[in-house]
Amino acid sequence: MAVGAFADAVVRGFFGWHPDPVWPELFSQGALDGMLMQPGNPRGFNGKLHVRTPYGLATVTSGPAGLSAALQEA
Repeated sequence: MAVGAFADAVVRGFFGWHPDPVWPELFSQGALDGMLMQPGNPRGFNGKLHVRTPYGLATVTSGPAGLSAALQEA
């Protein structure tokens, strides 16, 4: 149970990834960006998180300008 809490802290706290419980039918970059909490605030580290979505694998990137999310090309 502690491992799940740690994973949640990394995914939500560090990378700001808060997906909606119901995904839109069609993919849009706006919907993906909307799942990031406060994307314009830098997190103080550089890193990438790969998450699985109904549309494929997405990469959430943390950098000096904050967060960004992008769907990986197939």
